[in-house]
Formats: sequence, C-alpha cells, structure tokens
Amino acid sequence: MSRTTFFSTVLAASALFAATLTAQSDSKDKMGQMKAKMQAKMQDKMKDKMGGMMDHHSEITQLMDKLAQSFAAVQAEKDPAQLAKKIAEHGAILKELQAKMAEHQKMMAAEEAAAAKPAEPAAPADPHAGHH
Repeated sequence: MSRTTFFSTVLAASALFAATLTAQSDSKDKMGQMKAKMQAKMQDKMKDKMGGMMDHHSEITQLMDKLAQSFAAVQAEKDPAQLAKKIAEHGAILKELQAKMAEHQKMMAAEEAAAAKPAEPAAPADPHAGHH
C-alpha cells in the first residue's frame, strides 16, 4: 500500500468516524429535547390539576367558614321570625357545601381511575400509508 493510499484511507476513516459521532450527538440532542418537552407537558398538566384542586379546596374552605358564621348567627338569634330566616340561609349554605364536596369527591375518583388505568399501547404504523 502506498503512502498516499494509506493516508487517504486513514482520512476517509477519520471522516466517517467524525460523521458517526456527529450523528450520534444530534440524535442525543433530539432525544434530550423530546424528553424536556415531555417533562414540560407533564408539569403543565400537573399544574393545571393542582391549580384546579387548590381552587376547589379554597371554595370549600370559604363555604365552611361561611357555614360556621351562619351557625353562630343562628345560635345568637332570639327573634323567631329572624331565626327561621337564618336557618333557611344556613340550610342553603349547607346544601351548597354538600354539592361542592360531592363534586370534589367525583373529581378525586376520576383522577384515581385515570392514574390506575394503564397507558394504551401505540397503534402500529400503517405499512401502506403514503404508498397510494
């Protein structure tokens, strides 16, 4: 083998090796970007769920405070006509709280069911797609 052929072979092998490393690096970068995007989507979903749950929790807490204030007003009332009115208001707050609690329970059950459900496998690619 002549020197020129040897150096040409070494140069070609080096170029091929460099191209392979670059392709692997690009592939790793793309995988890293895909992983980061998936993590960002999952975090956004969690924030949405947590935000909704926190809002719901806040509504329930406000209703419980309102119910406690209403009960205190009922206990303090001496006028029978006003007492009947306050008891009716208290009942309405209690029903609203019960509805919120039932809504919260359904939301939690749906989340538990979704978390327990195994991920569905991806559909196989159509081998005939794009060949028409």
